[in-house]
Amino acid sequence: MAARPQNDETALFLNRIKDYMATHHMPQQGCKVLVALSGGADSVALLHVLLQLGYECVAAHCNFHLRGDESMRDERFTRTLCQQLGTRLEVRHFDVPARMATDGSSLEMACRDLRYEWFEDLRRNENCEAIAVAHHRDDNIETLLLNLLRGTGITGIAGIKPVNGHIVRPMLCVSRNEIESYLATACAILSYQPFANTFPLPTLGLPVRSGTCCHATNYTRACCQSELPKS
Repeated sequence: MAARPQNDETALFLNRIKDYMATHHMPQQGCKVLVALSGGADSVALLHVLLQLGYECVAAHCNFHLRGDESMRDERFTRTLCQQLGTRLEVRHFDVPARMATDGSSLEMACRDLRYEWFEDLRRNENCEAIAVAHHRDDNIETLLLNLLRGTGITGIAGIKPVNGHIVRPMLCVSRNEIESYLATACAILSYQPFANTFPLPTLGLPVRSGTCCHATNYTRACCQSELPKS
């Protein structure tokens, strides 16, 4: 995707992520990166940011078939989005109940394992330098709170790692509100409006799916999310 004119706010946002990636020795601009794309605000912003910074991106979408028609709408959205952005998309359908029955894992862990196993296979097959996922600063705060509540000790205080093997998290330096602002200012260049269930940003030309699988999966996590600061 060709670079777009940037206002000061957008340029600052991009430069913060660029500097954060350099500080934590993530792949350099121009490298090929696999981007986890759910269709939610965070993953849409991540893909757009990496394209703007000059990375060669391959997007990957997981369809777990856990929410009926919503799951298929998420998939259709990511397909149309990537077509607009000129980015290749890989989609994989998963049988989560079968995985749970096989190894006795919880729903959350089955989805996580299926997701990252496929991402790593795809990364190797595509010769990507890294797998980029869209965790942000608020997710890190939430993880710290959860770890403290669970009594994980000193190791839990570290929170989410910016780099863990081939997994990189370029947006840990920005908040959810900053991501929303970026989408509102930078992505208004696109105008695809496929669904009524879009992220509520009045100036946003590019909608993102609000019903993606990033919702709370248990009571403890939901309580932490409700207490997160809004900045």
